Amino acid sequence: MVGALKNGPTIQQVLWEISPDCSGGSLACANAAAVDEITSADVGSVCFAVDDQTVAKTDGSSTRSPAGIVDVVDLNGNIWVRFEDTPTSAS
Repeated sequence: MVGALKNGPTIQQVLWEISPDCSGGSLACANAAAVDEITSADVGSVCFAVDDQTVAKTDGSSTRSPAGIVDVVDLNGNIWVRFEDTPTSAS
C-alpha cells in the first residue's frame, strides 16, 4: 500500500503525531489510468476511490465513492489526497 511506511506507522499516524489537533491529513495514493488519470489540473477537485490504494478523476458512472480532495500530484505520479468528513469541494 502506498500510504504505509515499510515496517512502521501509516502516513496518517505520522501526521497525527506531528499535529494531533489536525482533523485530517493527506495520504499518497496511486493514480488511475486512461480517462480517469488525475493530473495537476485536478488539484482541489474531489477524487474517487477505485480500490484501497488507487484514486480516479471520475465516479465511474456512480460506481465509486468520493475519497477526498486532490491536494498534490507529485513528481512520482502519486496523488496526495486530503481526507475530510464530506469531500465535496476544496476548502
